[in-house]
Amino acid sequence: MSNKSIILLNAFPDKKIKSLGNKGLIQISSQSNLIDYQIRFFEKLYNNPEIVVVGGFDHKRLNKYITHNKKTYNSKVKLIDHDVDDSINIGKSIRVGLEKITNDSIVIYNCSTVLNYKLINKLKKHDESFIIAEQGIAGNVGCISQHHYALNCFYDLSDKIYDFIHLDQATLPMLHKIIESNYHFDKLYLFEILNLCINFGAKMRLVYIEEKQASNIDSINSIKSLKKYLKV
Repeated sequence: MSNKSIILLNAFPDKKIKSLGNKGLIQISSQSNLIDYQIRFFEKLYNNPEIVVVGGFDHKRLNKYITHNKKTYNSKVKLIDHDVDDSINIGKSIRVGLEKITNDSIVIYNCSTVLNYKLINKLKKHDESFIIAEQGIAGNVGCISQHHYALNCFYDLSDKIYDFIHLDQATLPMLHKIIESNYHFDKLYLFEILNLCINFGAKMRLVYIEEKQASNIDSINSIKSLKKYLKV
């Protein structure tokens, strides 16, 4: 049985590439779509992971694609959807995804984030709760830290963070308690959820990666750049 559950967030479209449909169906090579790359990344990172794909926007095509290709995956892939509108945010996807998992150690991962396979050996070394970050590089969302542990996450801070959040057995119960006590959880951004976990006492280490070992898909140009250096 798997000892790791992956909540793969794929419900919300990016406005600049909404016309392409669900991000998971973006073709990044002659043989693979983005969702294939994400699933295979986690199959290499963890032994027999449980992968929960949370869809929303254009979910019928995504579900049809994954169902058709399930035999090509080496892990157990579950599908769940929720409605998408302006009244909710990534918090809804996380809450819905948690309802499907069966393990007490998880990764919360945004489908827009793409990590290079070269990171796998580095990430395997970490069992505690952690966030992937680039040190000293400002990004859309970053964080301030002390002794390599996150203190607060917000916009334009110097250590850029990516939407790869590992929560260990000690931290996951904190997230469940936060969900139970916060009526507005469905409206929260991921960095707001991280801050709530930190304020609750979670120790979130920053695992620093090198530049170009991670990227975010949010435009046509970012897709073109991705295809140049990713080998699927």
